[in-house]
Amino acid sequence: MGIDAESRIIKNGGTMVNFSMNVASRNRKPPGNWIDVIAFGKTADLIHKHCQKGSFLIIEDGEITQDKWEDKNGQKQSKLKVICSRIE
Repeated sequence: MGIDAESRIIKNGGTMVNFSMNVASRNRKPPGNWIDVIAFGKTADLIHKHCQKGSFLIIEDGEITQDKWEDKNGQKQSKLKVICSRIE
């Protein structure tokens, strides 16, 4: 994990955490790629309780999503993130 997970309570009363992870290249040499990760519910609770910056995690199940927006200069932007549903 690149940062400590930020935790918050969402509208339905559940927990959500978000953090970034480095995804190493095949040859495992830095710097790899950083990707944002979001988790909900029990998975979020586990991450918040047991993980901090520098922790090694394996995402066993999840989904890749892409956020798209237009910045203040009218340029189209996008960012990939993982919605994590199970970790190791």
